[in-house]
Amino acid sequence: MKTLLGTILLLFISVCMASTESSGPEQEILKIHKGFDEAFVKGDAAYFDRYFAPEYTYSNNFGVLFSRAENLGFLRTFATKPPYKILANTSDNVKVNVNGNAALVTADWTTTALPIDDPIAQPHTDTGRYTAFYEKRDGRWLVVAEHMSEKNHDPKLMEQQVLKAGREYNELIKHLKSGRSYAESERSGDVGALNRVLADEYTCTSYDGEISSKVDNLESYRTNQNKIASAEVLEQQVRIISNYTAIEIEKIRYVGSNAGKAYDITKRVTMTWIWRDFRWQIAADHSSIVK
Repeated sequence: MKTLLGTILLLFISVCMASTESSGPEQEILKIHKGFDEAFVKGDAAYFDRYFAPEYTYSNNFGVLFSRAENLGFLRTFATKPPYKILANTSDNVKVNVNGNAALVTADWTTTALPIDDPIAQPHTDTGRYTAFYEKRDGRWLVVAEHMSEKNHDPKLMEQQVLKAGREYNELIKHLKSGRSYAESERSGDVGALNRVLADEYTCTSYDGEISSKVDNLESYRTNQNKIASAEVLEQQVRIISNYTAIEIEKIRYVGSNAGKAYDITKRVTMTWIWRDFRWQIAADHSSIVK
């Protein structure tokens, strides 16, 4: 009988201890952290609002500091007008260290996203490290500060991506200057594709020193008289500068006509590509004629 009572007592104590551990501060914070991962995928800015302390700050991997209002503003805009779709956002190796009313959270993060309104876009995955400081106030855990850093991308993969993007851009320009009307180019999706690949701050410097903007470039196709019959890429080189910047140098032979006058010229083109919204975009290019 004593043995039976002792066993029951030990089981009761074990259950109580397990219950206490499962509802302890570490588990509370882990639940909040998991909620952040899920809320980002869903675009639920209200969830972040509930757990950000009044003096909350966020530091990104560029060393830029954002306030509570600034980060919530981004999250709300992202929820209503997302520049890309989050396919997955997860944390691994999450560690929570609690010391009284303070806690430190560290984790590995993985995010997979896909650009919106781009039929040829491919999913892209980023990984990095995450650190957050929590404080318990009035019985609630709140995030006081967060910091994220991103691991370097695979340079070989980036090089292949930019090489592919450069070839696709060359084909796009050839289609746009094939002699079709602007309306036909719009219906085919080529104008939309050009709008996507050119960054908002895009600047073009022509071989004769003329400078044009993205708006100028898009508008020029309405009255375009330059018809390209062929555009052969003779050389193509890419140099990766960082996770977000690459330089491409091409040598291209163009055969066609401009305002009825035939030409056969070879150009060297230098393009600056930037990685933004999970896709490569052209920030600037410059061309010169090879004599």
